Amino acid sequence: MDKSLDGIKKLSPEDIKKYRKIVLNYIGEKDTARAGEKPAAQGSAPLRKMDGIIFNKISSLGRQNSVELKKLSIGEGFLSGPSNPSAGGLTGKKEKPVRTNFLDNDRLKEAIRRQAEERRRIKEEERQRQLKKEQVEKDQLEQAEKQEQEKIRLEEERVRQEKIKQKEIGRAEAVKKWEEKMRLKEREKEEKRRIGENIKLKKEKVRQEKIRQMEIDKRERETAEKKRLEQAEIARREELKKAEIAEQVKCQAEETEKAEETKRWQEKIKLKELADEEKRRIKENLRLEKMKRQEEIKRIKRENKIKKRAEREKIRFKRRWAWRKFKKNFNLEAAEFYSVMRRNIIYIISLAALVLAIIYLIFCIAALRFKIDNNLISQILNYLPVPAVITNQGVISYNDFQNIENKNYLGFNLSEKKKYLASWLVRRRLIQKYGLPVSAPADDLAVKFVLDRDFNQVGLYRMEKISDLLKGQDSFEQLGKYADEYNNGVYYNLGQAGEKFGSAAGELAVDQISQIIPRADGYYILKRINDKDNLLGIKYLFIKARTLDQHVAEKSEKIKAFVLAD
Repeated sequence: MDKSLDGIKKLSPEDIKKYRKIVLNYIGEKDTARAGEKPAAQGSAPLRKMDGIIFNKISSLGRQNSVELKKLSIGEGFLSGPSNPSAGGLTGKKEKPVRTNFLDNDRLKEAIRRQAEERRRIKEEERQRQLKKEQVEKDQLEQAEKQEQEKIRLEEERVRQEKIKQKEIGRAEAVKKWEEKMRLKEREKEEKRRIGENIKLKKEKVRQEKIRQMEIDKRERETAEKKRLEQAEIARREELKKAEIAEQVKCQAEETEKAEETKRWQEKIKLKELADEEKRRIKENLRLEKMKRQEEIKRIKRENKIKKRAEREKIRFKRRWAWRKFKKNFNLEAAEFYSVMRRNIIYIISLAALVLAIIYLIFCIAALRFKIDNNLISQILNYLPVPAVITNQGVISYNDFQNIENKNYLGFNLSEKKKYLASWLVRRRLIQKYGLPVSAPADDLAVKFVLDRDFNQVGLYRMEKISDLLKGQDSFEQLGKYADEYNNGVYYNLGQAGEKFGSAAGELAVDQISQIIPRADGYYILKRINDKDNLLGIKYLFIKARTLDQHVAEKSEKIKAFVLAD
């Protein structure tokens, strides 16, 4: 067994030679020390070895002398120069061995340093391997201790069970024979029960394994379903984005179309006014020409008549002279009056129109300001409209204004009156659009507005998409995340359910899913669940919509009203 000092192994002579050869080969030198080993050994002290390195006093003195000789040789070389090879005590042939020994010492030191580093690396690797081995042994010991403790526990449990059995046997020996028979029977039954329990445990284990496998399958299905829903959600978002873009394009197209329609309407009115003016001018020209022809005919007739009368007057000149003079003056005055009337016909018509306008204005003022209330005025108002409120969106007649005023209108101030009239006008236009009667309930108008795709296209599309998914393989609970509100179960009495969801809530059977139910605030899809304490059990999905009140508030802010009536 190799000896070691301070944990470092001592090298054998063969190892020293082998490592020396490796070092010399590494630095590119030949092994020149073998020839001088024996002469050096004859006149020197015994060599000392430690870790494969030779140490003695003579070698150290030799190294010191070689260094000093090298310094002297270098100094003498500088002093004497190359032309004096014999200068100094150690020159010429003796200088070469000194330099060779110096280089050998440096090479040996380098080899020793590298060898020491290699030993340290090998020692570190050995230490790491030893630590790993100790850790493995420690783990094995801990595992063995655990197994031993488990065996001891099982053995103690077995011994305890044996003691219990022995006690039971001891008690059984003190009982009579028939009790022994009964105990044996009970023991057999216990054995059968234990066997049955073992079987049940095995079955339970198999069942648990099946359940675990089913859960794994379920998780896989849920993962696949989640991926599918994510893809569906991405597709839905893309569709919503496309729908929003289409809505924006549609709104822009509608605005452009409205502007063009307004422009066409203005041009049409302008052309109509020009055509009416042209017709009136032509008609006036025809009337004037007709009057001119009639005047010409009258003039010819009058001249003929004058001629005939002149012939008759020749006979009765004296008797008819006064009469003829009077008639002549009368005809001249009549012709002059007719001529004056013909020249001023436009002014006469304008004056008549102005008089009619003044009469209509007086009638409106009398109806709006003085509130003259009799049957004649009421009948006239049915045929002759009187504007009570003028807005940039239309006119409210006096009859409609009276119906508004009879409610809660009088309790408002001026700004509140204008807002109320604007909202009334917006609601009246929606009633006319949906074809509802004037006396229709407000909830009917709100539901009609929620179902109008011009205002709630996105909400209707979302709810229809959810309804289509419910008709497929998707469950009601899974689609709850796509709704604005999802309730997993709530209980109402029949009145509350009818007030919130309408009459369709009470008509559903258990586990039945309803169609889309529009309400004033949005859209519902219901699912009936088991009742509780005579209350209807309902799950529901809810999608918000743009409500009638929001629309009326937005439109009312843009309407400017001028109230003529008090």
